[in-house]
Amino acid sequence: MDSKNLPKPITNRREFLKLSSLAGAAMVLPIDAFSANLGREKIEIGLIAEIHQDVMHDGEERLQAFLDAAKKRDPDFIIQMGDFCVPHDHNKGFMARWSNYRGDKYHILGNHDMDHGFSKEQTMAFWNMPKKYFFFDKKGVHLIVLDGNDQNPEPWDGYKRYIGDVQKKWLIDDLAKTKKPTIVFSHQTLELEETGGVANFEEIQNIFKKANKEVGFKKVLCCWSGHHHTDF
Repeated sequence: MDSKNLPKPITNRREFLKLSSLAGAAMVLPIDAFSANLGREKIEIGLIAEIHQDVMHDGEERLQAFLDAAKKRDPDFIIQMGDFCVPHDHNKGFMARWSNYRGDKYHILGNHDMDHGFSKEQTMAFWNMPKKYFFFDKKGVHLIVLDGNDQNPEPWDGYKRYIGDVQKKWLIDDLAKTKKPTIVFSHQTLELEETGGVANFEEIQNIFKKANKEVGFKKVLCCWSGHHHTDF
């Protein structure tokens, strides 16, 4: 492909969103705009957040609408961004809808997914989620899922919204191992603590900045989150 025909670089989040051909159901990343070292494939991601099955009256219907759209569109994978459902027996039908989707699918733990006294381990077992934080690769892109529900250092008042030392070390090591452009997913935002995001967001941002500086290009492309129920 002639370089003059390549898409212009994405310079901000809103421009990035406008390039999506499935706003609200999936995002399409023009990866060839990010790195000359990648092929001309695109990666398509189906995103859904904040279903709140245990609070909202239409959780199953909204989930099914998303899954129907994903089945029709056939993205490279789908991912739910947290505040999905707690492990009550009456949510087994809700989970069956998710499990019946045949494509690749991933979970992120939200702060409300351990409501009613449930532990992370109980919720993860109910969801069939092997790890709290992890990575996977698709079409030359490295994708990281973080758990923003670690315990905040004391004194602390409120729900947990922190990324602890063990997870930070894992993140640093993982970024050092990959040479691929990277997208990071979390439930709580990694941008602004005062909005209820990850309390030590600046530490996490510095990890990304250091990883980018060490390789001399923007390895960490962007971070996506749920939690806030609005495009703040």
